[in-house]
Amino acid sequence: MKKSRKRILLTVLAFIVLTPVVFFTWFNLKAQSEGKTMNPSPSKILVDSVICIGDGMVNFYLIKENEKFIAFDAGNDIEKIQNELKDLNVNCQKVEAVFLTHSDQDHVAALKLFDKAKVYLSKEEETMVNGSKTRIFIFHNKLPVKEYSTLNNREVIKIGNAQIEGILVPGHTPGSMCYMVNNRWLFSGDAFSLRNDKIEASNDFFNMDTKQSLKSLKNINGLRNVQYFFTGHYGNGEYFRYFKTGD
Repeated sequence: MKKSRKRILLTVLAFIVLTPVVFFTWFNLKAQSEGKTMNPSPSKILVDSVICIGDGMVNFYLIKENEKFIAFDAGNDIEKIQNELKDLNVNCQKVEAVFLTHSDQDHVAALKLFDKAKVYLSKEEETMVNGSKTRIFIFHNKLPVKEYSTLNNREVIKIGNAQIEGILVPGHTPGSMCYMVNNRWLFSGDAFSLRNDKIEASNDFFNMDTKQSLKSLKNINGLRNVQYFFTGHYGNGEYFRYFKTGD
């Protein structure tokens, strides 16, 4: 009887220990496979002097405001990003604000480079970083900074001449947020994808709620005067080609 109990106990312990390992191994392999379907842009200066930074996995973007910069997301590969910023003559210390579209690791890992910047994310996304919600299985998102400010849907922040409006687009994560700048540019993170010359939901494997993600597209459809949009993994495009224009 004692040996039987011992075997059961060892079996349970093995299950507890191995299940996360097996899951994490499967998830990494699947993520690598799905990642090959994405098409992030190389680092370069885009339209209207928007700066695209690519680390091979994801894009984040900078706009210049006087002699400083405002960032939209922060990227993943810190060493690669440092080199890309240097090549484009961007001083990390001059990034004064970072607006996070969501809190996934590939969009926040390099935040520590911008230690002078004020960090913003949506109020709904806070549940992803304070331990209230898991991202997948038992894993949580975490920011590499302690201080940040939260934004409500349609809240506007002014930094110099830049007017930045947060637009809630839940689906990829509960608090995913796009940012419209001066009614001209839309920074979308992983709110949607641009594939086969069509706007679609972001990659289903990485979405927490793809149905909601599709519903959220209406929140950024028909924005007046927006000229270009910039995604996290699928490059950028002219807004009027993909979204219905306002009346």
